[in-house]
Amino acid sequence: MVVVAPTVPVTTVVTFTFVAAGTVSDFDDTKKYNLRYAFAVQAGVDVNNVVITITAASVNIQVDIVVADTVTGNSVVSALASSFTDAAALTTLLSNAAVTVESITTTPTVTTKTVVNLPPALMSPPPPSPPPSPPTAPSPVVVVEESSSSIGGILGGVGGGLCAIGILSYLYMKKKQSADKVRV
Repeated sequence: MVVVAPTVPVTTVVTFTFVAAGTVSDFDDTKKYNLRYAFAVQAGVDVNNVVITITAASVNIQVDIVVADTVTGNSVVSALASSFTDAAALTTLLSNAAVTVESITTTPTVTTKTVVNLPPALMSPPPPSPPPSPPTAPSPVVVVEESSSSIGGILGGVGGGLCAIGILSYLYMKKKQSADKVRV
């Protein structure tokens, strides 16, 4: 038997990482948005094309900027180059986000990654008071590395949620039918 995996679009992404001062809990939704916004403005892209991943072991921050193609990716790398000369330069770029960069782990490079489009209902709500509104993209994206098993977790969570809604709906209808029979 041949099993065929579903087709998942692959896109071009400019990716880089750095270590910031503080703890992971310091990076609430507003601070994450401010980071995304700073990189979007510097790179000349929509803020919805910037994905921030924050992990522990100090504060490791990975930034993925979704771009149309390799040529655009190379332009974004050039636009960001002056901010990646050292930690102080990157801290200056992120001053409005109140982020102090301790070290740059990787500089911006163009790569390809698997992208999963999620409906807007599954995305987190926007932060309460973002900086001036940039233009919005028609459909948000979440970037998932090809070697990552995150897609299974996302799909499992969505499937589990839908299953729970189905079960609750069935139980509600069953209870309502029983109540209707008692009235007759």
